[in-house]
Amino acid sequence: MNSNLHFKVLVVSMFLLCDITSVFAQARIMFGSTATYMRMRGGTLANPIYLVIGNPASNAITYTSGGIISEAENNFVKWNIGNTTGTGYLIPFRNSASPATEDVSIYFDVASAGSPATGYFLASTYGGGNWDNNTFRPSAVTHVGDSIRQNNSKYVIDRFWGVVNEGSYATKPGLNNFTFKYLDSEHSAAGNTITETNLRAQRWNSGNNSWHGWMAGSINTVTNTVTINALTSSDLFRWWTLTDNDSPLPVAFLSFDAKCKPDYSAHNTVEIKWSTATEANSHHFLIERGQSPNDFSTLATIPASGNSSVTQNYQYLDKNPLNQPAFYRITETDVTGNKYSTEALFVTPCSDNTEDVLVYPAEDGLYVFLNVSENRDGNVKLTNSLGQQVLSEQVSLSKGQNTVKFNSENLTCGVYFVTFMNQSKILTKKFLLTPHK
Repeated sequence: MNSNLHFKVLVVSMFLLCDITSVFAQARIMFGSTATYMRMRGGTLANPIYLVIGNPASNAITYTSGGIISEAENNFVKWNIGNTTGTGYLIPFRNSASPATEDVSIYFDVASAGSPATGYFLASTYGGGNWDNNTFRPSAVTHVGDSIRQNNSKYVIDRFWGVVNEGSYATKPGLNNFTFKYLDSEHSAAGNTITETNLRAQRWNSGNNSWHGWMAGSINTVTNTVTINALTSSDLFRWWTLTDNDSPLPVAFLSFDAKCKPDYSAHNTVEIKWSTATEANSHHFLIERGQSPNDFSTLATIPASGNSSVTQNYQYLDKNPLNQPAFYRITETDVTGNKYSTEALFVTPCSDNTEDVLVYPAEDGLYVFLNVSENRDGNVKLTNSLGQQVLSEQVSLSKGQNTVKFNSENLTCGVYFVTFMNQSKILTKKFLLTPHK
């Protein structure tokens, strides 16, 4: 196909189909009253396919009927919108099974300009043909999990939409009337448990690799559209899907830290801080403490933000810490009772300035906790009762608490020694490995 060809659909009484298997550049594309389709096929992560729209105006794609069949992550419509604003942008995506009736378009107005002028939208869409979105999620999306990281696909429509190339914009555009057209067959498919009126849009934040909370908007079950009235530039990300807002994709923890905070006017405390990137239907957080990573009691309950798409910061002081090493974690509970816990952090008492080793055998591995008074590089090794080395790892320890995890599935029960050693320091601990109940 000649890449310089100006494509215009003529009004003729026939079904037209144009395949794109390489870069195809256009200043303007017109889909007239005849059902005419441009189908992209063969795009891969290594070799994507592009339909390039060089004209930034909203009428660069003019639509009456027909449309564009993408149906793969890397079959792209690259629209060089740059720093242009305007209303009525439409990418007329159609599903490949029955393109005449299966409309999966996206529509938007560009309300605030992005920058620089070389920025572009990079749109594609595809369904997976089954309810399990985890099996066909985009390559940049690491999970489609709920608040306890179980597969949440039954509450997620069987389709993803790509919208913008984030890396091409220093400042992303802001959108109004951002609308997704969806198929009944992709929310009511066997395996899904979706209430159609609950469908809302959610986006994957590539910056912190997490789902952000569902966006406020509206649904029209007659026209099969979900609309976000106003989308700020900070909320515009590449990958989107539609979820049942009774079971949205999860709270995303940005950070969690627990450490001793000396308080010489009274007594020592443990300062606990955490932050979330997003929250969806979160209800409260439990501050938990224990003498092992699997045995916790609740210290306090902190209200959550509910639904949030901006960073939320939280803090709690344990004013009566244990006088021995302890573990801390945060457990988030949503409005339906689902729970998600952070990994446990190991904290030594403020008064304990000695360098030491603590060993905790768990079902998912052998945890070695090392407290050091300064940065140290060295080797952590595990030996059996005969002095034979069974595991070893080079480590770079930072001042304070450090965690090293070993794979223990091939270890037999018995007495072991764990040792950290470098040119100036040796720390060792004897422990008994017993069967898990």
